[in-house]
Amino acid sequence: MAKMVLLALIAIAAAMLVLRLAPRLRARVMAVARHPFVRQILFGLVFRLIRLLIFRR
Repeated sequence: MAKMVLLALIAIAAAMLVLRLAPRLRARVMAVARHPFVRQILFGLVFRLIRLLIFRR
């Protein structure tokens, strides 16, 4: 479990670094994030993945 948390933190840090260093990519991500339908799909997939990883048996 600690290994998954560490990997998630590393992935989040890498994504933040890439978005900080690539302003055109950041602008594109922000434009996509403004659409409620796309945002709902993305967050739904992320939360489903988290539930699958935490509660897998």
